[in-house]
Amino acid sequence: MKIFTFLLSFLQLCESYSIFKNSTIIATALSDVIEEYFVRQKISYEFIIFGEKTNEILDVLDEVLKNENNSIKIRHISFKKSKKIIINESAIILGEPEYMKSFNNLTKVLTLFPKTIKLLIYTNNTSDFSSQNFLTILPADTGQFQYFLNENDNNIELQTFEWFDENICNKRFIKTLNTFNQKSKKWNKKLENYKKFTQFHQCMLSMFVGPTEYYTRLDRKLSNFAFDFMDIVGQKGNFSLYRQPWDDSKNTSVISFTPQIFARIENIAFFPKVGLHYIGTITDDVNNFIIAPAEPYTSYEKLIFPFDFITWCLLFVTFFIAFGAIFFINFMPKIFQTIVYGTRVTMPMLNVLRTFFGISQTRLPQASFPRFILIFFIFFCLIIRTAYQGVFFELLTTDMRKPLPETIDDLLDRNYTIFASNTSFSTYHFLEFVNRSKRNAYQENIELLEIDKLEKLMCSKFFNHNTRSALFSSTGLSLRINLLCRREPLRLEQIYQRSAVGIATLTNRFCSELLFDTLELIIPTGITNFWYDWHLWYKYKRYVVEIEPKLPQILTLNDLSFGFVIWLIACGICTICFFIELIVYYSKIALRNYAGLTFLFNILKNN
Repeated sequence: MKIFTFLLSFLQLCESYSIFKNSTIIATALSDVIEEYFVRQKISYEFIIFGEKTNEILDVLDEVLKNENNSIKIRHISFKKSKKIIINESAIILGEPEYMKSFNNLTKVLTLFPKTIKLLIYTNNTSDFSSQNFLTILPADTGQFQYFLNENDNNIELQTFEWFDENICNKRFIKTLNTFNQKSKKWNKKLENYKKFTQFHQCMLSMFVGPTEYYTRLDRKLSNFAFDFMDIVGQKGNFSLYRQPWDDSKNTSVISFTPQIFARIENIAFFPKVGLHYIGTITDDVNNFIIAPAEPYTSYEKLIFPFDFITWCLLFVTFFIAFGAIFFINFMPKIFQTIVYGTRVTMPMLNVLRTFFGISQTRLPQASFPRFILIFFIFFCLIIRTAYQGVFFELLTTDMRKPLPETIDDLLDRNYTIFASNTSFSTYHFLEFVNRSKRNAYQENIELLEIDKLEKLMCSKFFNHNTRSALFSSTGLSLRINLLCRREPLRLEQIYQRSAVGIATLTNRFCSELLFDTLELIIPTGITNFWYDWHLWYKYKRYVVEIEPKLPQILTLNDLSFGFVIWLIACGICTICFFIELIVYYSKIALRNYAGLTFLFNILKNN
């Protein structure tokens, strides 16, 4: 059964419950939206049905869906059950009109969905709110809704929330993307997504901090990783922030700066290696900043890894001076060549290379000072060669990975992808995890994760001790780690081995498992949320947290300073000896010439 046929049948059924004024027309419009936005992109979706009198609808849907594919899911929400519900990114919300009239019930529906709802269906003829005042009753985080349908007298409009206007900063408004004509039953234009912003035109965007924020409970200050991150991104996106703390004396209503703003910045390149979970600002949410596995070093990169840049430069300068001196001496008079390396050495440049690679010399210079400099050059080459071979051997036996970015500035400079999401949980759940996790684990016959190891990991140099939090889900079977970092990202190598199947991600499908090594191949089609599943920890990790392997230390100038100092001293001494040798040589010639001239003068005088 095709999807639009299913939608048509279902919406005709709902007509008896007065949900829609004309279910046939709105179903036709809706089917085109679903076909264009979800089916062609192969995105699964689900119906969310809320209310207390929906049993008959559920029974009929079960019969209809027997022959339907797995891309459609149905979920019934009962407000009597106190549990969190996470839905797919693509969802259709249907509810009883009497239930929708209540502002409290509407708020409950919205807060149950931390995930993004791409399509919200509602009508203004059966409810006491319209599209104009719809903004006023939504929570501050209206970023949950990206598309919705609005039925007018003659048309059905596909609308979305536009975040701001460059002329009117910090104001949301509804933007109509397309219009469905009820008479012709066609859309006026081809369906298309709205464009991203290239910049925010120096707008001052408001950031509202609620009273239950985890980090504000700690120090009551607006200084945190989240705010530092926003300042840095503001420089890239050309906007600034206005931070507004919570005022208990006033029922403050401000426009909150929401995470979806990042998905609208066009000049942040999409390289799916980093997931940033930035928070909604009036619930007790947390930041989750995750970096995928680092890339391995190539063989050519390993060749130059043992020494740092300065050391390589000094080695290049050393051999450049050596070959330059030999080249210069070859153009000098024969007497200079005789003084430096005598008559035995015929290929001095080759001798330098033989010495560096540890090959014995067959022809040595005759003078004393070139032999002296040769001894110290052999000693210098021995130090450099041994140090290089030692580090390079460790590289060949180590799983080398390139260093990950350490700060937010590095992430932006390297064009890492920035994902935004609303990841909410209550303080009660956090305390429940700390106080009752053992009991929950034993009830489910699951071995308890060693909290001490987790605490040591969370208190490492990458995190601040006061800004960490872990959470048991309400079922007691899933462990989600949410960390508030101060500018340092979390390295996944510290939690999972690279070869383990250990990550479930909410990208278009609920908790689809991925191989860890293929994590960087995820295509960001929407908002990505990383979860750590309790069963996966138990099955693959046995609760052993592996810290990334210790890499060999790159040798710097300080490590090799002894060899360079000895070599410089030897060069200085030999230079002095060379000039002394020259002085002695020319002095002998001068004395001989003086003796000859004296003898000749005496002969001439006698004659």
